[in-house]
Amino acid sequence: MAGEMPTHSSQHKHTKPKTVLLVEDNELDAELFELHHRRSGTQLPIVRAEHGEAALDFLSNAFSNGNNDALVIVFLDLNMPRMNGFELLESIKNAPWRSKLSVHILTTSGHASDRTLAEQYQVQSYQIKPITAELLQHIIGS
Repeated sequence: MAGEMPTHSSQHKHTKPKTVLLVEDNELDAELFELHHRRSGTQLPIVRAEHGEAALDFLSNAFSNGNNDALVIVFLDLNMPRMNGFELLESIKNAPWRSKLSVHILTTSGHASDRTLAEQYQVQSYQIKPITAELLQHIIGS
């Protein structure tokens, strides 16, 4: 897709991902993501959080029991109620487990200011919805 940030996967090359976390409040977008996930052939489980607070709870719990081998691939919407994507990124930027996350923005926003801010949080990619099965397979498989 034109204008996307490149996908950076070298940070997690030697660690196998364990979970896909979809942070998405829109039911139709979530269903489409899950359909493409099935079509991509990846076998990783999907956990869905409908807003940033639920995602933060999931991530905190996932890493709370000394589970330092886990890697979570996060697909993060930006515009959500309660805690939006940027608020979640701000909340986790200094977490000791932040390096265990591969964060990919998945949004309808093509605003340059959103892309620039996302880059400051060191996300791996910035994707405009909808995501394709091929791109999903590339991100999860890399």
